Amino acid sequence: MNNKSVIRHDSGEFLYIADDVTVIKKRTFADDKRVRFVFMAGDVTEICQSAFEGCTRLEKVFLPKTVARIENGAFAETKLALNWGEKPVFTISPFLNTTPVIPSGCIISSFA
Repeated sequence: MNNKSVIRHDSGEFLYIADDVTVIKKRTFADDKRVRFVFMAGDVTEICQSAFEGCTRLEKVFLPKTVARIENGAFAETKLALNWGEKPVFTISPFLNTTPVIPSGCIISSFA
């Protein structure tokens, strides 16, 4: 990922991953204590193991419909996973105008 592929807002709490990113590699954002919300634009297809592990403030991830694979532990030790036995909980927002694919083993907690 280059510097233009990731945009941070609100002191790093909001993370926008741009269209040119297709894979979020292992430990890319691991242990980033600032991130609370992640919005992934159109081309992300895979989120690798431990990509967001240890992002203890991470509450919501907005997925594009292109996501086909989320590896085990991609969201370990986050607010998405800690209360659900380490299975990520995704909140889907209707304002995105997409229909995200929720990989098996993940839970949808509510609609925003």
